[in-house]
This record gives sequence, C-alpha cells and structure tokens, in this order.
Amino acid sequence: MPQTWAEGLNDSGRPIVLPNTDPTEEGVDVCPAIRGATNWWATSYHPGTGLFYLLAHESCMTYTKNDDPWQRGRSWLSGTARLADGSPNQKFIRAIDIQTGEVAWSYAQTGYAQTYSGVLSTAGDLVFFGEDSGAFAALDAETGDPLWHFQANQDWKASPMTYMVGGRQYVAIASGLGFWAFALPDTP
Repeated sequence: MPQTWAEGLNDSGRPIVLPNTDPTEEGVDVCPAIRGATNWWATSYHPGTGLFYLLAHESCMTYTKNDDPWQRGRSWLSGTARLADGSPNQKFIRAIDIQTGEVAWSYAQTGYAQTYSGVLSTAGDLVFFGEDSGAFAALDAETGDPLWHFQANQDWKASPMTYMVGGRQYVAIASGLGFWAFALPDTP
C-alpha cells in the first residue's frame, strides 16, 4: 500500500511531511490509516528462515478537523477519522527477508480488520497469529501456506506466546473472553 503523507526522512530521521496532508474541515485522505501499515503488534524474527514476520493493515483514512472546544472529562481529538471512501481495509501476515527488505510472502486474512493480534514464530517453522476471521491459526514459516486453524470466533487483542510444561510445548493467546492454550505435537 502506498504511503501518502511523507516524502522521506530528514537528516535527523524525522519524516518530511508532504503539503496538503493536514486534516481539513472537508477531510483529507491519508494512507496508511492511523492503524495502518504495522504498529505495536508483536513481531517475530526466525533465525532459521531469516524472515521477519509482522501483521500489516492496508487501509486509508479521511481525517477532518473542527473547532469544537475542549471539555473536561470528555474525549477530544479536534476532529474525526474514518475509513476513506474506496479504501481497502484488510489485514495481512507478511514475511520480510531481513537481508533484502523484500516481502518473501504475504498471507491475506479474511474479516473486518478489527483484530490486533501479533505473530509468534517457532523453531518448528510455524507462525501463529489470531486471524481476522476469529480463528487462531498457524502458517508455514518458510512459505506462508496455511497449516492449521481453530475457529474460536474471537476478536483477538493479544499476541500469541509459547511456554513449556512437563517437557511439552504449548502455544497460547488471550482473547476478550478468555485464554486459549494448545499443545504442540511432540517432535522426534
């Protein structure tokens, strides 16, 4: 997805903001959206594949400003933000080759782009994440091919994690309604 608000970075590493990208009363479309690209969601690096995994959100927003006064105890943004007309609104799991910066593979999620699950890669060459459809899922770390999913009908707001109990590896993730844990198969 193209980025439309900056032309690059200055010598101190700060963005060089393009003209006509500040919010207006009529609204200005800017890409990526405030939740777009990638943000605070957990990422993962796999030394075996040399790939860096992340959640990416492709969308643009229309930003407006207004003169509403600040009021104690009320939210105040001095404007609004909404999905831009005709904007895509989709989440992807992406694998980036750290040597080249190129996207090695991209897995398109299904759903309404409402979840915020990061990713976890394992030594068993799996990439786990909370899928936008509500499923908890695993992809092949090398190819991005889907390998497993469990439909939990959850809006994920946490990233997966792994732990060991009694010599057995588990992968777990928190959701709005609880905590889900799955035992990984034993490997010879």
